Amino acid sequence: MRKLASCVLQQKKKSLCPGHRARSRGSRRRKDPVRATPPCPYQADLDKERKLREVKNAQKNAERAALRAHFRSKYKLSEDPQDSYHLRSLGGKVALPHKLSKIIYPQSQTKDEGFNLLSAFQGLSFGPDVIRASSADVCRVM
Repeated sequence: MRKLASCVLQQKKKSLCPGHRARSRGSRRRKDPVRATPPCPYQADLDKERKLREVKNAQKNAERAALRAHFRSKYKLSEDPQDSYHLRSLGGKVALPHKLSKIIYPQSQTKDEGFNLLSAFQGLSFGPDVIRASSADVCRVM
């Protein structure tokens, strides 16, 4: 009885899935041969543009990381490991663009606004009038 039930069940499975039957026999579908031709010039241009974009984005990220690192050191904030990763990806040292460096180092702060010796003597004149006036008075010691 078991043998009869198993034969009937297998027959039903085979009739329901005809595609499955072909695979079980060992037949294979034929695949197209892999083309060994290089990619078209358009695809090569796209790859080149993508690489240039990635380089520019990495440069921008490193510049931003350098700016954040400057402000972190200035205000004693904790470091971010992702910023150090961005800096290391471009070799560690990043030159900031002119606009960003103006933000960090403004021109007005470069000059010292303290005491200037030349500005103290700006109103004085050492002309011939001053010399005659001092020579006209005779020194009492002499």
